[in-house]
Amino acid sequence: MIRLTVALFAAVLALATLSLSKCQEEGRLRADLAERDACLDAVAGPDLSSTNLRCSPEVAQVHGTAVRASVCDAALLTGELFLMRSSCTTEVKTLFSHREAESRRADNLQELLNQERAGLSAAITRAEARARSETERKHRAEAALSSAPRDGDLLVLDADRLRQLRGEDAAADR
Repeated sequence: MIRLTVALFAAVLALATLSLSKCQEEGRLRADLAERDACLDAVAGPDLSSTNLRCSPEVAQVHGTAVRASVCDAALLTGELFLMRSSCTTEVKTLFSHREAESRRADNLQELLNQERAGLSAAITRAEARARSETERKHRAEAALSSAPRDGDLLVLDADRLRQLRGEDAAADR
């Protein structure tokens, strides 16, 4: 009977130890779960200091990178240079400055193209005016030649007629 009592006592002791061990493990798991919930709440917001306090350094670092990337995206979309310079990485700043430089270059080239088009348009207008003037002179000369007195196939032009063709007054020379 003593053996049975000792065996029963040993079994109760083992059961109590196991139960105590399980309670301690459950307490650790609950504490770990509470820490993770607190970390998740901290990560859900943009506050880096609460993330640093409640989460592991690796999680805090990743969250910090994500928050800075979000601020950088917002700065790039709104064009706020101060936020962009303070939150974006060097690579992003370099790409942004290259894009801005290329944009200014494209604007300058567009302005030069517009100036060249305006110059070409003005040259075309001058050429058209010159062609019109030349055509009018040619028609006046043809009209003068066709109205000149003819002797058969020969055209007779005296001094008065030559002055008239030039547009001078025949009486002014006399």
